[in-house]
Amino acid sequence: MLTTDWTVVIIVLVIALGCWIIYGGEVISGVLVILIGCGLFVPLYINAKLMMSTLRVDDEGITATAFGHTWKSIKWGDVKGVRSAQWTNPGFRRPTKTFLICTTDKNRFYMKADGPIVFNDAIVDFQFLLDILRKKSRQYDFSIASLEG
Repeated sequence: MLTTDWTVVIIVLVIALGCWIIYGGEVISGVLVILIGCGLFVPLYINAKLMMSTLRVDDEGITATAFGHTWKSIKWGDVKGVRSAQWTNPGFRRPTKTFLICTTDKNRFYMKADGPIVFNDAIVDFQFLLDILRKKSRQYDFSIASLEG
């Protein structure tokens, strides 16, 4: 949540700066500041929201919902594996473990249709989700990287 909050603040500041420049008589410069700033930070905001999608798990599979719409759904039989990576998130100021539920052995950008569903260890009911992934991996025979959060 912290990442999206700061991104929104930065977007508002960029727009305010652009408007202040326009008000000062430099219309082209102000518009460029707004376009470039929003061009950089709006995708970061969207990325952060998609990374914090609401996950729904049932007997059929796992579904990610963001902005009130289902944007990705993977059936358990299509899961090839669960990978993990650890990195330091400046928003959390601590190491964060990110998990990818993959439908292929190849690396895919998570926004692609055949890309993974991505979540991190800050998700609500994290341990419950890990328990389900362990159970489903045995049932559907897919590999799991280290799941310790």
